Amino acid sequence: MKRTIKRIAIFVFYDHEGILDPYVIKLLDEIRNHVDFIYTVVNGIIQKNDSKQLELNSDRLLIRANRGFDAGAIKDAVADLSTTGMLTKYDELIIFNDTFFGFFYPLSEFFEGTNLESEIDFWGFTEWP
Repeated sequence: MKRTIKRIAIFVFYDHEGILDPYVIKLLDEIRNHVDFIYTVVNGIIQKNDSKQLELNSDRLLIRANRGFDAGAIKDAVADLSTTGMLTKYDELIIFNDTFFGFFYPLSEFFEGTNLESEIDFWGFTEWP
């Protein structure tokens, strides 16, 4: 039997020129089908028009200096979400960044496999030759 899982996602974005490529929007649009809240963290700079696009595709947007790279971004987002009590409202926390391309398989297949009755503390996916 499947259960409904409330998911919050922290998405980390970095581009040395602050340019948002179309695949990032596709990624966020696809993830949106499987999460209830997207917290986007920009490490460094973002072009003004691209910042507006990220605001449209995120529930919360944080633009910060690239201190600590992805780990620093995740730490800042988790601290913010903890302070506001947001993390307690969700069953799962998804952490991802813009360093993968796809999709070679529908994300729905991946997320359907996680809606199991078993208790899982940590899961992820990757494919390597």
